[in-house]
Parts: sequence; C-alpha cells; structure tokens
Amino acid sequence: MRVCVLNGLDQEDLTMAQETKLEQELELLNQKGDTVDYFKLREKRIADCLGCWDCWLKTPGKCRIKDEQEDILKSFVKTDHLVFVANVRLGFVTATLKKTMDRLIPNFLPYIRVYQNESHHYPRYQNTPLLHTRLIVDHTVEKDEVDLIEDYFKRVALNFGSELKSFRILDEKGAPDYELADM
Repeated sequence: MRVCVLNGLDQEDLTMAQETKLEQELELLNQKGDTVDYFKLREKRIADCLGCWDCWLKTPGKCRIKDEQEDILKSFVKTDHLVFVANVRLGFVTATLKKTMDRLIPNFLPYIRVYQNESHHYPRYQNTPLLHTRLIVDHTVEKDEVDLIEDYFKRVALNFGSELKSFRILDEKGAPDYELADM
C-alpha cells in the first residue's frame, strides 16, 4: 500500500504533540512495508494557484509554477491513500493545506463528465486515491464548522472520483481514533 500524507498543521504547541504522534504512526506503516510519502507543507515552498489553466491547456498535467508541489503531484498519481492533516483555523483547514489542495488540479482533465448525476472533471490518471482526513480542533471549533468541513471533503472526494474513506477529528486533548491503521 502506498500512502501520501499532506501535513498542513501549523507550528503551535497544540499541533506539535499531535504531529509527533502522526509521525510515529507513519513510521509504523513504513515498518509494516507500506510506502509513505510524507509532506510537511509548512516546510515546503508551495505557491498559490494562479488560475491560469496552463496545466490543462498549455502543458497538460504540469503546473507552470516550478516549486515543491511537483513532488506532491507525482505522489498523488502513485498513491492508494491520500491523507489530509490540518488543524482548524477560522472555521476551515489551514491555508497551507488549502492552497496545496488547490494545486492538485493538474491531475484532472478540463473535460466534463456526468458522475453520480453531477458534472465533474475526468481524472487525468486511472488511479484515484481514497481520501482520509485528520483534523485537530480546539475548544473554539463548533460542530457546524466540523460538519461543513466534512461536507467539503466529501465533495473533494466526489470531484476526485473517489471516496472519503475516513474523517477523523482529534481534539486538543488527543482523540483515540487518530490512528492510520484503519486504512
């Protein structure tokens, strides 16, 4: 099994402890023989999407921006499971994770298909990974915010032609269901 983890956690005491736990779990997957592509996004140089559509029209499947997002795009094509990790800020995932997700668009074609009775883009590649989310929330995050984020990730999965396999919430004290072993 191949796993790609997009770690969009920001650098705070709350999330650093959870990041350590995440990295321990990823090491266990490695020891089990799984391949893990781990991207700590706050340490990567990733620009915002320009919305230029070059990745669809001029250089199909390749973004015109040359930065560390290229490694993530390559991993996306080969992975079986794509895990989004972030803390919730102002009612949504971190900007670091969101801009990285926006830049996944080269993995899709500009053509539209009807998928599950809705219009969606065709995937560019045959493999579309199962999606997982691990969100860290503090006491200020309301249930309706979490519900909105879950709906968003369900829509992302639908747009990817995939499914949201797991949606886990980790509170500031630590949740028992944060383990990735259930993939």
